Amino acid sequence: MSLFVPFLAWLINIKLKPTAQLSVGTLHQFTFLIQEPLYNAKGELTSQCQTAHTQSIIIKNTGKDTATNIEAVINWKTIINIWPIRSYEEKSDKDGRYIMIFNSLSPKEEIRVELLSINKDLPALITVRANECIGQNILMNYYPVVPVWKVRILVTLAFFGLAAAIYSGVIFIQFLVLKTPIVL
Repeated sequence: MSLFVPFLAWLINIKLKPTAQLSVGTLHQFTFLIQEPLYNAKGELTSQCQTAHTQSIIIKNTGKDTATNIEAVINWKTIINIWPIRSYEEKSDKDGRYIMIFNSLSPKEEIRVELLSINKDLPALITVRANECIGQNILMNYYPVVPVWKVRILVTLAFFGLAAAIYSGVIFIQFLVLKTPIVL
């Protein structure tokens, strides 16, 4: 038993210690077809229409501690908008990849990186990392909003189901230990 207590204390300290955790996902991506002809430098028609590609990426700290020095690496620089507006440092590596460095991201705080590219493909977001962790890609999905009254009914039924399961377990253990008949 004396060996179990330090192990339990260590396990609790590891699991309950607040850590930063970055989640990265694409909220949406869209291509606009613009009915405007495209001409080259000589004035020759190269295309009957143009395209504008957009993408919205979200970076969120889902952990319980502040993430510091968050680096978002994009394949190349394009038109970028950050929301909410905040300062960041821009860098470029030897391969021409574009790096944005944010000082910190508090728990539950998020940054949206909006990309726009005209007549070219959008650059890919390569990686997101912080001093404390590496960003995990998550799948984002749209879903309809469920009315609050339906959620409350579901929670109430789940609570009663859990209570019934616990009560049944206690009765079953009582039957095994005390050999008393089961009365429901």
